[in-house]
Amino acid sequence: MDVIQFDEPAFNVYVDEAVRWSIDALRFAVKGLTCATTLHICYGYGSDINANWKASLNHPGFT
Repeated sequence: MDVIQFDEPAFNVYVDEAVRWSIDALRFAVKGLTCATTLHICYGYGSDINANWKASLNHPGFT
């Protein structure tokens, strides 16, 4: 395997919380891998499904 891509859909929603745990979680996920890794932080870019999901979280800033 040449590359593993990690897709992360919640970092952009829980920004303040992710600061505390995200780097350690990613380091844990890649520990021992010998291939290249990439991280894709999903935003949804105008997707109604994504906007509705974020609104359902009752997170400040998302309505």
